[in-house]
Amino acid sequence: MFAILSRLTPSNKVDIMTKLKLYNGEDILENGTTKKIDIKELKEEAGPREGMTGISTRFIVKAIDNALSNSEYDCINPLSVMESILKSIKELDVNDDDKKNILHIYRMQ
Repeated sequence: MFAILSRLTPSNKVDIMTKLKLYNGEDILENGTTKKIDIKELKEEAGPREGMTGISTRFIVKAIDNALSNSEYDCINPLSVMESILKSIKELDVNDDDKKNILHIYRMQ
């Protein structure tokens, strides 16, 4: 979820978590009724480059691998994976603004 959130373009119509849920095919409930949001409009607003930049699946797999490698019992749990992802983010070679944005998205979960 974190990797996908980092690849979505912010929208003026919905927040980024709602956009993620809509793209996943989920219905958005508001005050007990389903909120109708046109996904095509969201995609047009984002443009053709949405999804082309952000955290890669390779980055996530490497963080999971690092968590397993650093485990003294050869097993991992969600907290060790999250710590490994956070450590990997801090070591990313990107500009400060991009790193702040990625850390913000990471903390949204």
